[in-house]
Amino acid sequence: MYHILDYILCTEASVVELQIIWLSFAKYVTKQEIKLLNFEHIVQVNDHKKSEKKDITRHQLWQGLVLRARSPEKFNPNLKCRSLEQKGNEFIRNIEVGNTIFYEKVILYPKEKIKTFTIEEINQLYAESNTSIEEPAAGSLFVRFQYNREIENSQKLDITEYLKSAYLQLDVEAISMIRIMAEKKYLPMTN
Repeated sequence: MYHILDYILCTEASVVELQIIWLSFAKYVTKQEIKLLNFEHIVQVNDHKKSEKKDITRHQLWQGLVLRARSPEKFNPNLKCRSLEQKGNEFIRNIEVGNTIFYEKVILYPKEKIKTFTIEEINQLYAESNTSIEEPAAGSLFVRFQYNREIENSQKLDITEYLKSAYLQLDVEAISMIRIMAEKKYLPMTN
């Protein structure tokens, strides 16, 4: 911090240069006060041991995951979402949760993975996620959900456990909903 103050005092920096220096410093200090929460879980989609549940195809699973990425409010009624800009396999969306709005970029890697991350240029919580389809054996489908997000250092450990539990519950419910959509033939079996 003293190096920045020395620089400001010893140079004849313009107001714009001072603003840039201050913004960079403020961002550095802010990042020091925030820690990252990293966690992941895997949800089984097809369970060959339970014959009462019909398997869904990789294509149906992918279509359901894309629907969740494009319209998360269909999977969680507490969200409001709007896609703003689409280019190829990428799009920008805003998600409104209560009084907070997140602007995120979503990248689709067809039938493999969906990556989302908050846009850094906008002053908001940093968060990113990866949703990956895994198929260790033919027809044996799993989805790996990976999360990386900021939490304030002032938040206690129990909030992190609560967040992990909430994300897991939402992801399990999403896979269940995708299964129901596939069984009701709302999701095509193949291209």
